[in-house]
Amino acid sequence: MGVESSDLSALVEAVESLSKWMTYITIFLCWTYFSVVFAMLKKSFFGKDCVPAELEDADVLVEQAEYEKLFRNCRRLLKKRPNNAEAHWYIGLCYYHKSRYEKAKEYFLKTIKLNPHWQQSVDVYLDYIESAKNEMAESKESLEKFII
Repeated sequence: MGVESSDLSALVEAVESLSKWMTYITIFLCWTYFSVVFAMLKKSFFGKDCVPAELEDADVLVEQAEYEKLFRNCRRLLKKRPNNAEAHWYIGLCYYHKSRYEKAKEYFLKTIKLNPHWQQSVDVYLDYIESAKNEMAESKESLEKFII
């Protein structure tokens, strides 16, 4: 009752084939696992699920010039999460659009203090604020010359 070499080689071939398929299945399962993990991380960092409810419609409120409503939403969020950079950003925008430039600047600076990645966006508005202040100073100066 010995094992013939042809039977043994067929068995070895079957094991090698099975091993190869197990490798493919392992690679596929790992790829699937990491795809799912990446999708979950992506969603948690960039998806709607991460946006606080108070800020879900923030961009729409800015477009519709609903600054008071946006301001209230942001203040409500800051009571729960005082270090939310995005809420500070939107409050800065509210003040900016209401021409309250010093308050806008205060909130924009707080935004970049909380999250330096906002620097470029904040710098744009800080430049706008400086331009607006310069225009107001020039207008005031022209008006004073006209009156005097």
